Formats: sequence, structure tokens, C-alpha cells
Amino acid sequence: MRELIRALLKLNLVGGAILVGYAHQSVLQARVAGMSKVTVELLEWEARLVPLAMAELKEKWRTICNTTTDEDIQADYGNDLVELGMAMDSIKEKSVAEFGEQILVFDRTPL
Repeated sequence: MRELIRALLKLNLVGGAILVGYAHQSVLQARVAGMSKVTVELLEWEARLVPLAMAELKEKWRTICNTTTDEDIQADYGNDLVELGMAMDSIKEKSVAEFGEQILVFDRTPL
């Protein structure tokens, strides 16, 4: 998750039409628990790239989790996969609400 957040923050996004936030729990629970929240504004093309990057990261972490024999690494990546899945669901939901279902289409087939 830290890797993804670092990558998002490096984008240095300016302007945008969608607010994407991530918290481990609901906003109210996060405030009560003292958890922090990051909000990022994304243009449509940026909102299209984030779920794609997250899906690629998910596959990378899943491969590590499924191929390692180290139980600590397996547990760490397993937990990160759960959190990444929650973040992906939140970002996809907000992206679709703002831009429509086509935001999740990643077709690189030549025309």
C-alpha cells in the first residue's frame, strides 16, 4: 500500500474532476480512531490510470504471496492485498460515479 500511495503522490496532480479518498474504515470511524485520510483530485485520464496501476500491483503482490515460502512475507502481502482491494473498490466506485463505466475499460487493441 505504501508503494501505491508513494506512486500517487509523485504524480503531482493538478486540477481535476473527481475526488478520490482512501481510509481503512468509514470516514467517521477513521476520525474517531485518529486515522488520517488522503484526498486526490484526478482528471479523467488520470482516474483511468489509477485502477489499472492498482490491478497490476495487485497481480504482482498476489504472485509474491503465492510463491514465497516465508510465512511473514506471505502474511504481510496477504494483508496488503486485502487493503489494496478495499482501496480499488473505493476508487472504482467513485470513478464510475463521476465518469461512467467506460473509465474502467483498458483496451490496448490496435484499431
